Amino acid sequence: MDEYFTPEEVAGILKVSEKVVKDWLRAGTIPGTKIGKLWRVPKAELEIWLESNTQKPKPSNAD
Repeated sequence: MDEYFTPEEVAGILKVSEKVVKDWLRAGTIPGTKIGKLWRVPKAELEIWLESNTQKPKPSNAD
């Protein structure tokens, strides 16, 4: 069975407020599933989203 995070847990991981996470979920910015009135974020999908939405530092050309 897949592991799921609550919006509160996602907020802690991303260091943002729970309101921001819920806004992102409603907007479809981050992956999530609504079960009744409760949002749940699949761990595997959050990891994929983080990987594809994280900016990597560009190598400097300083010599």
